[in-house]
Formats: sequence, structure tokens, C-alpha cells
Amino acid sequence: MRAYNAILHFSVFAFTFAFVWFVFVYYPNIIREFKSGHIPQAHIVPAAVASNITKFPVEMQGYKIEHDYKSPNYYVIIAGGNLVQYVNNKIAAELTLKNVLSADSLCRTNIIFASAGKLSVPSQYSRPSSC
Repeated sequence: MRAYNAILHFSVFAFTFAFVWFVFVYYPNIIREFKSGHIPQAHIVPAAVASNITKFPVEMQGYKIEHDYKSPNYYVIIAGGNLVQYVNNKIAAELTLKNVLSADSLCRTNIIFASAGKLSVPSQYSRPSSC
């Protein structure tokens, strides 16, 4: 009976402590983050990229790749409503371009990335990811 009372008191204390922590510490922090605009994004798994296309332009749902035959430039127009979608579509476009060119790396290729919408894209996403 004595052990039962000790376990009961400990569990009441533990659940009360957890409840108070969630109510006064965790929940207000989460609400503050949502109000400030830091909404966690769902983890988006990119779709498999496979291409048996050898002619330009290459048009997919999230991007369009064009080749300027007068110069060695490739233009990649990327769709995306937010930065996460833009980056996922950019990675898919890079993989498709590697496949079309049969290249291991795009570092020596002149690629110009542009957003299809009016999305403000940081300069770090204006070059291939692996360079």
C-alpha cells in the first residue's frame, strides 16, 4: 500500500509538472513563433526525376529548361509559390539537366536560373547546388 501511494503521488506530480510546462512554457513559445511568421514547413519529398529527353526546351510541371544555341547558356525558369517549392523544383531541374547533358557536374556549365513568378530568391540559389 505504501508503494502504491508513492507511485500515485509521483505520477500526479509528474503529470502536473508536464501540464504546467506545456501551458506556461511550450504553448506560449509556439504561439509567439506563429505570430512572428515562423511557421514550420512540411517536409516535401521531391518526386523522382527521370528524363529521356534530348531536345530543348524541356518543360516539366515545376520548371522549363531552354538552351540558347548561339551561346553556351542554359536558361532554367523555375516555378514555386515559396522558397521551399522553388528550391525543390530547382534541384529537380538540375538533375534533369545533368541527365540530358550526360554530365556529372554542372559547375562548368553556364546556367541562368530565374523564377517564373515574382518570388524574391536569394543569390545563393542562382548557381548549381553542388558548386
